[in-house]
Amino acid sequence: MNKKKLEHGRKVLEKEIQNTMHNALWQNAPIPTRHLMLFQYNDTMMEIRKYSYIYVYITAKQAVEKQRISD
Repeated sequence: MNKKKLEHGRKVLEKEIQNTMHNALWQNAPIPTRHLMLFQYNDTMMEIRKYSYIYVYITAKQAVEKQRISD
């Protein structure tokens, strides 16, 4: 078996373990804890989205400035 296949298999397995653990935590968690988990997830997603918007904006701005310089 080559190294890439092994590495891929390991990553898939790790992801499955994480999902299983998360599901077990979720199913056994009391309702307020579930809400907290959801809020944490949403906050994280909003942070990621915010930074990706900022990145896109800065990249677009730089592209426009480069275009002006070359004109």
